[in-house]
Amino acid sequence: MKQISKNQDVQFHTKINAARIFSSMGIDLGNTVILDKNAIGFVSDILNRKFKSDEKITIRAAREADLGLPVIFMRNGTAAHNKIQYLLNLYPHVLIQKYIEIAHSFEVLILNEKWRAEHVPGVWESSESVPPDIIMCEGNTQVEILTWSDVRTCRYSNFGNNKFNAEDKWNYRAWKDNVEKISCFVAGFRPEHIAHLPIIVHFVIDEGGEWRFLNIRDGKGVNFRLPTEFLPYYIVRSLNDLSLWDGGKPILLDLRLGRGGENSIFSLAEALPRGGVPVYVASGVLSHPAIVLRSFGINIQSAWQILRGDDEKKGYQRMSFQFDVDSEPVGRIFCEPEVVKSEVFHVVQDREPIAPGHLLLVTKRYVSSIADAGLGSHLKKLVENKPLSSAAHWIVWERGRAQFCSSHLTNDHAHCHFLPLSQRILDLGALFPEMGAREFSDLPAALEHAANVSGEYLLLSTSGGQTFLFSPTFIGKDQKRLVRSRLVSWLQSMDA
Repeated sequence: MKQISKNQDVQFHTKINAARIFSSMGIDLGNTVILDKNAIGFVSDILNRKFKSDEKITIRAAREADLGLPVIFMRNGTAAHNKIQYLLNLYPHVLIQKYIEIAHSFEVLILNEKWRAEHVPGVWESSESVPPDIIMCEGNTQVEILTWSDVRTCRYSNFGNNKFNAEDKWNYRAWKDNVEKISCFVAGFRPEHIAHLPIIVHFVIDEGGEWRFLNIRDGKGVNFRLPTEFLPYYIVRSLNDLSLWDGGKPILLDLRLGRGGENSIFSLAEALPRGGVPVYVASGVLSHPAIVLRSFGINIQSAWQILRGDDEKKGYQRMSFQFDVDSEPVGRIFCEPEVVKSEVFHVVQDREPIAPGHLLLVTKRYVSSIADAGLGSHLKKLVENKPLSSAAHWIVWERGRAQFCSSHLTNDHAHCHFLPLSQRILDLGALFPEMGAREFSDLPAALEHAANVSGEYLLLSTSGGQTFLFSPTFIGKDQKRLVRSRLVSWLQSMDA
């Protein structure tokens, strides 16, 4: 995915703007067409050019606030012609997309240092009151998932005949693979939209396994605090239920709305308590009803356990893991957006940066070290021509042929780190005195020497012309953060 220009005017009010942002990231939107009033009179030509004659399509009207606007499903472009012409006369834009057979639905809340997500199998509209699975990622490394314990009955189609089937629950591996894909997306999306966070991104997985990104919304006011025990909720499914509430038990909204039913929430929202009083939802804090209710200033929270019928309690079970443990980190890294284009290295932002601008450079070939791949000249050119940073000073380091790597790349994929600095480094050789430092004239010379000797090596090179090779006997699990921690301490002493 390519990065978005920082000067881009970002607005998250409509699916039109969301489609433009996703497209600018290089995400395939599946034959998405955005029309304005200039398209009147050319609709048939556009449909014939973009869609097959028997292809089902979705038509969305769009304007500044897009809740409750028309969404129309048509069996083919010919049947859609008049509907599109009609909507173009009423609304500034019309969005046309290939109809999606939805298998999974997600809403992802992106924050500065973490992200949260809710997932339901099948279609997740205002008409679904399905308790979602909850995903919590801390610092892009530690993940906890709360999966709904019972098998849910979910809607798997909203075109023609609806299919209500029991869900096919994901196993541990499926959860891990999909959550790592979400993290890849967040890593590419967050840096360009940091000023607009928190942001909610809506996407689905279709029946063919393709990911389809649909919308972006403002995430301010989302409350992800979860009660730790069952509460005796007062269940509200209608305005009449709310009129009978005595103000005692906390309210649990269990809304069963039709397609486009957000409009019917408005009268309910006017009657709900304000002033920070929590209102719980059965369908998740990122669901469509919750999004609408938050816009009215209501403190929406998610129910930890949900009452269904006669004192029957249902709840969640926990699952947790760390990224890059029992997984294939190279695949994850290659999904992340490249900071700088290179034929030799895939350059991405480091997931745990020592300082701003910390980059990870991974070889596109599977080799045990940059020295063994003969890439010294390529690395020198990449760092010295300043395509990575405008900083006057920098340091680059590599642990070649490492027997253990905290990122679990181990010795099957060479990688190094680049870090811009605020001042020139002095006495680099003293950083690891126990490792037998040897100084070289430049970076390629050091790597050429390393290629002719065996065993693990540690390379450090700076913009000041210092290049050293160290010969650690082995940096094991008990020392897995040795290089990083010593660099951090060193940089802190420089700033003192």
